[in-house]
Order: sequence, then C-alpha cells, then structure tokens
Amino acid sequence: MYQFGEFIFDDSQQTLLAVGSKQALSIEPKLLELLCLFIKKPNATISREEILECVWADSLVTDNAVNKMVGNLRKVLGDNAKNPRYIQTVPKRGYRFICSVTLEEDAHEHKQETENKVSEAPESAVIQAPNVTKENSQTQQYSSLNSLQRIAFASFIAIFVFYALSNVFKGDPSQQEGHSLALTRGQGVEFSPVMHPDNEHLFYLKKDNDNRRPSLWLKNINTAVTQRVSLNLNLKSDIESDINREMLAAPNEIVAVSVQGEDAQLILHEESGDICVMHRAIVRMPSTSNEIPVVTEVDPLFDCSDKRIKDVDYHPQQDALYYSAQPENFWPNHIYVFDIKSKQHRLIEQVAPEGWGYHSIDISPDGEKLLIMSTKSDHKTQLLALNLSTNELVDGIKFNRPVYHAIWHHDSEQILYYAEPPAQQILKSKLNGDDATVLISVTDQLSAKVSRMFDMQNLLFSTQTENYDNRWLTPSNSNRNSSSAIPNSTVFDGHPALFHHSNQYLFTSQRSGITQLFIGSFANEHVKIVTSFTESHSIGDISISPNDEHVLLSIEEKVYLLPTSELSGEHLMANIDADSLVYLSESPIIALDWLGGDKAAITVVKSGKPTLEVVELNEERTQSSWSKWAYGLTDATKPGDWYVIEQHSHRLYRSQNGETTPLSWDYSDAADNLVDTHIALPQSFYLARIDNGTLYFVTSVKGQEYLHSISLNGNEKGTSVPLNSVYRFDASREKLIINDVASRNGDIYRTVF
Repeated sequence: MYQFGEFIFDDSQQTLLAVGSKQALSIEPKLLELLCLFIKKPNATISREEILECVWADSLVTDNAVNKMVGNLRKVLGDNAKNPRYIQTVPKRGYRFICSVTLEEDAHEHKQETENKVSEAPESAVIQAPNVTKENSQTQQYSSLNSLQRIAFASFIAIFVFYALSNVFKGDPSQQEGHSLALTRGQGVEFSPVMHPDNEHLFYLKKDNDNRRPSLWLKNINTAVTQRVSLNLNLKSDIESDINREMLAAPNEIVAVSVQGEDAQLILHEESGDICVMHRAIVRMPSTSNEIPVVTEVDPLFDCSDKRIKDVDYHPQQDALYYSAQPENFWPNHIYVFDIKSKQHRLIEQVAPEGWGYHSIDISPDGEKLLIMSTKSDHKTQLLALNLSTNELVDGIKFNRPVYHAIWHHDSEQILYYAEPPAQQILKSKLNGDDATVLISVTDQLSAKVSRMFDMQNLLFSTQTENYDNRWLTPSNSNRNSSSAIPNSTVFDGHPALFHHSNQYLFTSQRSGITQLFIGSFANEHVKIVTSFTESHSIGDISISPNDEHVLLSIEEKVYLLPTSELSGEHLMANIDADSLVYLSESPIIALDWLGGDKAAITVVKSGKPTLEVVELNEERTQSSWSKWAYGLTDATKPGDWYVIEQHSHRLYRSQNGETTPLSWDYSDAADNLVDTHIALPQSFYLARIDNGTLYFVTSVKGQEYLHSISLNGNEKGTSVPLNSVYRFDASREKLIINDVASRNGDIYRTVF
C-alpha cells in the first residue's frame, strides 16, 4: 500500500482510501490507473504520450482526454492546478507527482517477501551434495524432461484455445465491438453530423467557444478537404418577412440530407429565442477541391415558434417531417407530422401522453415504423414502435432511467441506444431489449445524435463535453474581480443554493463519481462533501429556507425536506429518509422555492400549464393547488413578503398580509388579496428569484441568454448580464452565484465495421 498526503492507495485491491477513516472513495477505474502511474513514479515528469500508452493502450481517444482525466483526478484528490499539492503541470512536457509517497508493508507482505528472497537465492548460495548417484542423476533428467513436456503441452492448449475463440468471434460479427474513427478534431464543438448519400461528403455544424452561433460545414472524408458552406440565398416564401436573414447562417440541427440532381437538399431546423423555423436548403456541391459549396436557395417550410420542438425526423418516402413538440411551450410533448407538399400539420393519433410525453423519435429506414421515446414523471423511458400504416403501437424496452435518444438499426428491426452512464457505449438490441451487444465504446461523453450512413452498416456519432461551473457574479472575499469562477475541471457542478445567514452554499457535483451534495464557501474555493449516496439521483432543484434551517430538494418528481444540520459534513448522509418526503407529483416539477418561512412553492406542469402547488411544512403537511398561479417566490431578507406569478399574464404580485394569510385561499381575486407590482415578466422567461427587493430571471434572445435584474421598488433601471448556457442560479443578500457553461468541446466520429 502507498500512502501520500491524505490518502492510501491499496494496489492489491485497487482502492483509494482516506487516511483518517480508511473509507474507500468512489473513483473511476481509469482514474485509478492514472493515479497508480503517478504514485509509482513520484517526482518524475510523465509525458502525455506515456499516459496515453499506459492508460489508453490500443485505444483511440481525443486529444484532450489526458487533460480531462488529470483534471478529474485532481478533483478527487482535492488538488488545485494553480497551487498543486499532488499533481504539477510541467509546461510542454507533461505532469509530475510532487507529493511524497511512502510504501507501507504489513506483516503478511513482509513474510511473503522474505520467503521470496530465500527461494530466489543465487546458485552460489546453495549447498550442493558432494556425491550424486547415477540413479539420482537419471531421476533429475526425467523430471526435467517431464517439465519441458508439461510446458509444451500447456502452450499447445493455450494456442488451441486462442485460435478457437478467435474463429468463434470471427464467425459471428454481431459479437465483435467495432472501432471508431475521428472525422473532426477542431476547437469548440462539431455536431449534428449527416452523411450525403454518396458516403463521401459529411455535412455538420460547428460552434466555437467564442462564437455563440453555429455554422454549416462540408467535409470530404476521403480527401479531408473541409469547407464552410457559403450563402447565396434566394428566399422563396412569404415567411421570409418573419425570418431573420442572419439566422439562416446559423442552423441548430441538420435533420436530413438527400440528392436533388447534382445538388444536395438539406432539411434544417433553426431556433433562437422566440424564433423557430423549419426550412429546406439547396446546396450546390463542389466539383473540385477549390470550389466552395454554396447554399443557392432556401424554402422556409413552416414557422414553429408557437411550439417548442424537441425532436424532428424527415420521412423521404412521404416527403414529410415528423416532429415532437411541447404545445404552448410546456409538457407533455406530442407528435405531429407536416406534409411538405400540402403544407398541412396533423397530430399523430396516440394514447394521451403523460409526464414529459413523447420527446424523441426516429423513422425506420424502410419508412414503415416510428420509434418513440416516452417518459413519464417517474423519469423512466419506454420505447414504442408505431406502425405508420396500421397505427399499431408495440411496446419496447422499459428503461429504469431517462433515455433521450435511440434510433432504428439499418435493418429496421433492431434498435441502437446509449448505455447507462458512466459507460460511453452504443448498444444494439432487439426492440424488447433482448440480445443486447456493444457496438462501440469511447472515452468521451456521447452526445445526441447518432445517424446512419448510407452503406447500410456504419454510423455517425459525436462526443461533447460541457464544462459547467459555478461562478460568482459578485466579487468574493478571495477574488475581487467582478466575476469569479470556481474551478471544477470537467466535472458537472450544478444546482447552487445560497445560505442566507452565512457565506456558504450548497451544490451538486460528480467530482467524486456519482452525483453528491457538497458545501462551498463564498470566502474561498474550499469545498467538502456532505453525502455518500450509493446511487445517482436525478436532482431537479435545491432551495434553502429563509432561516437556513431546512433544505427543499426535488428528486424525480418528489420533494424532500431536509434539516441543514444533517448536511454539515460531519457525518455523511448515506440516504434520504422516506419520512422527509413532503410532496409527490404525477407531473413534471419545473421550479421550487419557498412561500414565507414555512411553505413550499412547487411548480408542476398540469395539462400543459405550469401550476403552483403549495405545501404547509407542518406536521400535517397540507397541500393546496393554486391553479391561477404559475410560480411562487420569497425574498429571504423579508420572509413575510412572498410573491406569485400569474399563469397567462406573467404579472408579479406580492402578498398583502405576509404569514397571516390563510393557506386555503386560492387567490382568485388578486385585487383584494395581493398587491400588483405592475411588473410582467416576458413570456419566455425562466429561472426566477427574488432577493433584497430585486427580481432576477433569465431569457434567451436570438440564441443569447441573459440574466436580468429589476428593482421591485422602481428606483433603479433594470440590468442584463450575458450568459453562455445557464443551468441554475441563486441570489441572497446581494450575492449572486450562477451555474453556467464555461466551455464546450466535441468531435464527430464514424464507426468502422
């Protein structure tokens, strides 16, 4: 065993232990391999090439895999790249393990080592018998001969087994895992890959970290010639007046590619803020490597701004678009079909969706079936296959987790889907899940979507790593910059919730493997873990009471009330007590806050509308549905002043009597029971908070997200701060912390079968 700093590495058991508690820490196998390499070569500079050779031998990985693994290992060890205690970066050379390492041997290991030393003594130390008889000599020769024969026989058996197994797997290609080949390696993210029917030209989208708008690219995978698609537009529809011309240069998704004479026809989905459009673009393909591909005309198909599109697929035989969408921008999702020739929409006949509804789809290559992903409020996805001719619906796999993407295999019978994280694999199975095999494995995180190549065998897929971090939009005590990021490498830090009477905040992170709760500080960058969950939880929201004594936690449409004293870190919380459950929903929960100091404000989506559910957090835990209202908010600096947002108008109202107001009121008459603040939030707002008399909320305008602040006293003008891609934020006593994307990286791959 090796001891270094605050840890012990047990090489024989391949476990990492904390020195004090001797408790095994959760750590990925690849991180253990990297750690083992470091501690066995302390103070030696280890190159990136050596790390790749030792940890990813015979594997194809992206260029930044080493950076990510080292960053994740630093987080497990609680190390800081700028002020390292364990792993030091040696610029342009590699990394060095700078912590002293002590080898610990127990009594058994020492005894075994002593015995090994005796058995391995050199010949000069062995006393030979002076008189060896002929019989003894013959016996020794016979014994030696038998040893050689045994070795030869064992070698023969090993070779036989090797070739037998090789022939077995060679004879059954379905049991072989394929290889992947990177098609792009640029900075930023390349995504939405679709192959031209010639299996030579790859269309994809590219988005740099410093450019918020994606661009359309074309690559010849045989010659490696890569070109940005130019625009020479000739708009053909009356929708032209409703489309921002600039948007046509920045599609969000390539839905499909087909051939139109010598040109390519692309179906593109473009969405930005309140603008959403589906259109068909004609691309003049280059005839030489020097010729630039050009979009010569664009035909807008339909305006989708009245719905929130979740997924879309093109049916070439019908010349139609099938898509899933949220009507009125709220769950559940339904499935529609748009006939391109008649310009008509119709709702696909289906059983009424529940929970999230029908969120993802895929049309089979033969055009006969539609694969549907349906997820209810239990966060478990059911695969369904709809026969487009008979309307017959067949149940497929029922997953114990949410599945966001699956497609038909080339044979239109089997299906392809992602393995459960942390494995990054594409699996193939029958519709019901039988005969599941691994098609491909990668080291980076897989991102939607997978698409089929036209060779009836291979696939295109992409990887994407989003680095979400928590950062202060107000200066911390340790960093007086206007915006201070909290380092987190590539792990997902999220759901920041501020305490109101201390400098601490609660958040979730995967830095120890599965999602756990951590406590951080406004004053410094130190964090400590407060839970030891053995299974990952899908956490939706965290909200801390105005007096800091309780935490509301939503997990998979359940809301729990936890005392903050149990989240101090002194004794790690291993599981959440069932008695802590205060609310169970059959509909998705999209927001969580407090009403005053003793009521939970829970926003659920009912019949496609956000509805406020209020729970009295006393022993009876009385529940009431405030159907007129969508959201509830509390200003922790004045807990008696709580607020509600009206469903349709999004007008903000304040309580008139504070804590004395009876819970049973539904507040149908706002004029008598509530005070109108004369503030109406935009229809597309999300993630609202109130602190110290200021309203904060997020909107998206032309693909750019903004955090807005408006004084409820009307004394100051509102301000807006641009964001990258906000996940959550919180505000308390003029401290503001936001969970936002710091960077994105991703590449496009193809399988090789």
